[in-house]
This record gives sequence, structure tokens and C-alpha cells, in this order.
Amino acid sequence: MATVNNVNIVNNNSYNNSANSIDSIRIVSYNMHGFNQGQPAVDEMITNDNIDMFLLQEHWLTPSNLHKFDERFDNYFTFGCSAMAKDPAW
Repeated sequence: MATVNNVNIVNNNSYNNSANSIDSIRIVSYNMHGFNQGQPAVDEMITNDNIDMFLLQEHWLTPSNLHKFDERFDNYFTFGCSAMAKDPAW
């Protein structure tokens, strides 16, 4: 099950353009149990829950397959690393 958090944003700037104002961000942390297995659940959350940010773990993709995030979730900026890398970034 995914964890959904609503994060309220406090804007203390004296200039507040309501057209560009953000009141909250919906963040999900989700363990995919493999990219192909978890992808349908992420798609469903995108469609039904209006999620702004995903923190996806356990995708099990190799470094050469991380592009699948960009291709599948093209409305999101993606960044990832793989534990299967010779020298992981983390």
C-alpha cells in the first residue's frame, strides 16, 4: 500500500500571485516490487489521486533501463539510481 502525504506549503512572501500559488503538494512513497509489477498501481494513482510527487523504491531496474521511468511517466521529471550499478550513486 502506498503512503500518501499532503504537505501544506506556507508562503511568507509579501508578493503572492494566486495564479502561481501552491497550497499543498501530494507526495506518495511506494514500493514497486519491480517496475513492471508496480507500474499499474502508479498509473492508477496518477489517474485517480492527482499525485504531484512519487518516491518510488524497489523498481529493480538496471542502470541501462532507468529510462523506463521517463518513457512511462512522461508528465513527471524523473531521477533514479540502481542498486545494480557497479558503483551506486548512493
